[in-house]
Amino acid sequence: MARQSPTMIATAIHVTAAAGLGGMAGLLGGLFRVGGGFLVIPLLGFFYGMDQQTAQGTALIMVVPNVLWAYSRCQRRFGIDLRMAATIAGSALIAAYPTARLATGLDPHVLRLAFAVFLAATAGTVAYRAWRGASKGEYVRPRTGRISTGSIS
Repeated sequence: MARQSPTMIATAIHVTAAAGLGGMAGLLGGLFRVGGGFLVIPLLGFFYGMDQQTAQGTALIMVVPNVLWAYSRCQRRFGIDLRMAATIAGSALIAAYPTARLATGLDPHVLRLAFAVFLAATAGTVAYRAWRGASKGEYVRPRTGRISTGSIS
């Protein structure tokens, strides 16, 4: 039996762990219909020691196939407001370039703290709205299978 080098074993473990992280991001992203980037960014820093900028850049590339797959599934089953999506995407694209330049120049620890605050605020808002809606017994009407191009109001 051929003896395997420690580097080869470490690489296999590294690749297996990355595949597991990607699988978990895919499962959670598919369940909640979100790109898994916000899940993966903190984990890349924690498990792989990546600074915030490197983790964010890695996640940006990682989420592209997930987003395309999720879009194709949602498009088939639920209504999508393409006009709203195009408006948001256009304004996000305009803001992304100068903000990305700013983010790459920030101290990684400051950027990681800002990201943590953003995640906590988002989680708090979602939890509050879910609790408030559940306590009122609100019913959410199921969406139809058509694509909506309705106006923004």
